Amino acid sequence: MNDQELSGEEAKPEIESFIFSLGLTQDLQDEQMKLKVLDKLQLSEKEVKEFTLDLTFDGGKSQTVK
Repeated sequence: MNDQELSGEEAKPEIESFIFSLGLTQDLQDEQMKLKVLDKLQLSEKEVKEFTLDLTFDGGKSQTVK
């Protein structure tokens, strides 16, 4: 993502692009998903105090990654 501040509907395309670029799929383990997100954000696990990711995949399957 860039340094531009966006909010509301104008932020939606940027957020969707970021999420799709992660390549998260239902067959990945929770830890793999977490590491993909942190890597994309250029953060280490030591830098993050709390992590929760709520996902809903195509087909309706929901998953929470902590």
